[in-house]
Amino acid sequence: MLVVDLSREKYNVRDIKSADYKLFIGSRGLQANYLWHFVPSHTNPLSPENYIFFGAGPAVGTAIPTAGQTIVTSKSPATNMYFKSNTGGHFGAFLRFSGYDIVAIHERASRGPYTYMLIMKL
Repeated sequence: MLVVDLSREKYNVRDIKSADYKLFIGSRGLQANYLWHFVPSHTNPLSPENYIFFGAGPAVGTAIPTAGQTIVTSKSPATNMYFKSNTGGHFGAFLRFSGYDIVAIHERASRGPYTYMLIMKL
């Protein structure tokens, strides 16, 4: 998992434990678990302390039909609770091919365009 801290303009890589893959099947389960552990319940969804997760499921990047979904998870500003959405396309496969199952982004960039440049440098 790639964790990007926009305010410090740094990133680090965290290993996902094999036990977590078994307990929380697929990217949706893993992201819900990380949201639970990384974001305190009192966190404002629009604050820099909130995380947004982008993840590829276990079959993304394979030849399995309809397995190309990317899951997006965060704390919702509409409900102040768990938010999950998914989308098709190639993003999940390219994420997987780059060596990551999940990208977690948090904090706030001091410069707008730099956010894009930081992620592109990775």
